[in-house]
Amino acid sequence: MRLWVDIPDPVGVLYIEGELVRTFGTERRLESPPVPPGRGWPLHVRAAFKVGDRLLIEDKVVLLYAGEIASVTFDGAVSWPCAGCGWRASCALAGCWR
Repeated sequence: MRLWVDIPDPVGVLYIEGELVRTFGTERRLESPPVPPGRGWPLHVRAAFKVGDRLLIEDKVVLLYAGEIASVTFDGAVSWPCAGCGWRASCALAGCWR
């Protein structure tokens, strides 16, 4: 399966199932390990990204199905601002999570 992630900040931080994914760009195309056919597999995706002068954090759950492409768009619509350091990406890595 493939996961397509759209994020407004080309250097935004992306986590999948709590693991940092070291990718860059506003369009990220990822491959997932195989999953059993006939069943949806929930995947928790978190992004921390800069919009203007604010660092936002957004969580989404994506259902993956064998042989399909899933997509997720981070646009700040259901995000919350990162408290503390303002807008540094290191804030996300340091645990500025709710």
